[in-house]
Amino acid sequence: AAADGDESTATGSGSRAVPVGAVEADAALLAHFGSVREAVVRKYRNMNMEVGQHASYSRLFVLCSRAFHCDDIRKHLEELTPQDIPPFLTQLLSHGHVEAFVHGNVTSAVAVQLAEVVVSALGPGCKMDPEERQRDQCVVVPGAAAAAATAGMATAEVAEAVALDVGTVVPLLAKNSKEENAALEVYYQLAPATDPRDRAALDLIDQILYEPCYDTLRTKQQLGYSVYSGTRLTGGVSGFCVQVVSARHPPEHLDACVESFLASMCSRIRAMSPEELATHVGALVASKMQRDRSLVDEAGRLWGHISSQRYDFFSRELEVAALEGVTIDDVYDMFVRYLLPPSAGISARGSCSGDGSGGRRKLSVHVRPHGPLAAAESNKAAGDSGGGAADQMGSAGVLAGAALRPMSEPGDLVSLRSQWPLHTLHLGKPPGPIL
Repeated sequence: AAADGDESTATGSGSRAVPVGAVEADAALLAHFGSVREAVVRKYRNMNMEVGQHASYSRLFVLCSRAFHCDDIRKHLEELTPQDIPPFLTQLLSHGHVEAFVHGNVTSAVAVQLAEVVVSALGPGCKMDPEERQRDQCVVVPGAAAAAATAGMATAEVAEAVALDVGTVVPLLAKNSKEENAALEVYYQLAPATDPRDRAALDLIDQILYEPCYDTLRTKQQLGYSVYSGTRLTGGVSGFCVQVVSARHPPEHLDACVESFLASMCSRIRAMSPEELATHVGALVASKMQRDRSLVDEAGRLWGHISSQRYDFFSRELEVAALEGVTIDDVYDMFVRYLLPPSAGISARGSCSGDGSGGRRKLSVHVRPHGPLAAAESNKAAGDSGGGAADQMGSAGVLAGAALRPMSEPGDLVSLRSQWPLHTLHLGKPPGPIL
């Protein structure tokens, strides 16, 4: 809003008498405007000060084609004056769309009355046709081969496979100059989440990987104090994320360790028994069908289906039904296609078929501190942990961005995402207008 509200109104000229009360009111309004603006500017200035948040924010900013960066918003806020507000407010209310969700112990007639009050207060400009609404779209992350070609990676068989592991890297410097931690957020993009069976299979992969991911990267390898993994739904597109925050290792080493972990899970998933799979399915069903703890929680869950414009209010019930038919072959095939590092197809041909690069689309955000992180300590830690990460994926760590200069924000991030095509929007059918 601040970026668009940069017009000022003409104040006119000539002398006129101004009542004392009006002057006092104007002074109070100006003081209030200044304090509110300062609070909002401070909020944006403090965003991304923590490296894990910085990595997550930057990953989402690159994926969302129409997103505004918090640094740009802050700059425009600092330039904003009270005179900028009225013309922008007029413009905002002249062409908009209102979606009202009334939830709880209320009749449909009362819900309509409440919506009518909102529309009446906002004015006639809030009846925009649905086709005119601007919608954010998720970009298509380059495939493994395209990303390696863009980076000018090697072409020998093994070196090429390792290069395919790297994907697209976004190297950044920590926002806080005194920050001592590094962060990695690696995102694997799948496909539009239109099929409940595919969503169920991805959730099952998350269920299977969650505990061993934490145990391997946090407990055994002790990479950092914060490790998590989970699914993502961005602009209707499914994805899988792993984030590690570390005070000991640079992000390219963390990236290599994540790739090594995924490679090690291939044979484990392939050998999973029907009983093990059933245990994971049962735990996932229980999690999905857990009752909302309050009316607020239930409303928030339902509102998510509205704000995303998917309107799939029974998605979890459909996913639970689909889980009954998901087999270990379905899970394994999805894992190999989207998550398995291509180099694992060469180093473990006996246990894992396929090179994993066919549908793999990887985006890695590397946030480095301003001070050095000793490579010797990384190598020592890798040796102490059994040599798995360093020996198996050390080349990937070198390729993953050790020599890359940090990108500028937001300019380089905007340039990066503007090069990529957009996923097709898959929207649900909204309820018919009631006003």
